[in-house]
Amino acid sequence: MKILTALLTSLFLFACDATPVIIPDSTVKNPILNKLNYDIQNGDKISSGWGWILWYLPIVAVVVLWAYNHLWKNCKEETTDSENKQ
Repeated sequence: MKILTALLTSLFLFACDATPVIIPDSTVKNPILNKLNYDIQNGDKISSGWGWILWYLPIVAVVVLWAYNHLWKNCKEETTDSENKQ
């Protein structure tokens, strides 16, 4: 079984072509990028909108949950521990 696995693995490795190939970029710019370039060239106002803030809401939620967990719960536990010791 080990010999068969080694044989199949070596066949897969030898079958791969390892010579580097330059792949031409055949993509076209999307309409949003075209509009942005047009606005920049003509000196028009570039509006960013409010969509960018939606990317940061999950990060803010994680930070708030961490702060609540770390600060609020730990402070409550420490105060109850110190009250129980007295």
